[in-house]
Amino acid sequence: MAVLVDWGDSDEIILLWRAEETWTWKDAQYALKQSSHLIEGTTQTVILLLDLRRTTINPNNLLKLMPEVCKRKPKEIARTVVIDDRGIVYSLFQMLRQQYPTAMENCVLVDNVDDAYRMVYAVDALAI
Repeated sequence: MAVLVDWGDSDEIILLWRAEETWTWKDAQYALKQSSHLIEGTTQTVILLLDLRRTTINPNNLLKLMPEVCKRKPKEIARTVVIDDRGIVYSLFQMLRQQYPTAMENCVLVDNVDDAYRMVYAVDALAI
């Protein structure tokens, strides 16, 4: 499986996706189903951390997958935080924000896991 899904904290506020190597729409669909199963019945806001640091970046793949993931994620997921420090991901992310402003409005990009967790626990991260 190219996307591993699990809780990123003991409070079950952070849902962590670890994308490995090359991931496909089928992998993303599976991850969305797993996410729905994990957060089923929760009454709290959940933040999705999407860790792309171990992936092989295929620009066309990322341009197709990210808007779909952001549009189709479970309603309990208030924000998606993408983790990657490569310049190409930054450039692609900016293109996506321009092309799909509605789908990408609650998606942000950070360089590392520490910044992602800081963002989640900041007061304004949960105020969408």
